[in-house]
Amino acid sequence: MTGKIIHCPMCRSTDIYWDARGPQSTLHHCRKCGYNGAFILECDEESEVHMG
Repeated sequence: MTGKIIHCPMCRSTDIYWDARGPQSTLHHCRKCGYNGAFILECDEESEVHMG
């Protein structure tokens, strides 16, 4: 069984944290580029996120 890794959709960094602002709103924050948003990339540990 593999784990999941989340990536920033802008810079592909894994230095991300999430902030639950309520039952309907969850935002992810990237410490590297400053991205704030609900959309995030998730992949398996073996997978690689390619920029392109």
